[in-house]
Amino acid sequence: MSDAMNQARGLLAQALEIGAESLTDDASVSSTEAWDSLAHIRVIAAIEGHLGSELDTMEILEIEQLSDIAAILERHSAAA
Repeated sequence: MSDAMNQARGLLAQALEIGAESLTDDASVSSTEAWDSLAHIRVIAAIEGHLGSELDTMEILEIEQLSDIAAILERHSAAA
């Protein structure tokens, strides 16, 4: 598992207030009960806090599953 995926899992678990071990690699808005609209705002805030910068609108709109979060983290890591 990639470092970005591990970081994404930790951020998502923190935002959803659940254990990271309960998140499968295919965790998504539609398959994760705790991932409601309020939790989604916490997910965005957690990512932005981790990165130290705001996400752009297109990045926010693409967040639907754990792998989307990992992809954002990888892109920002590569750009740094």
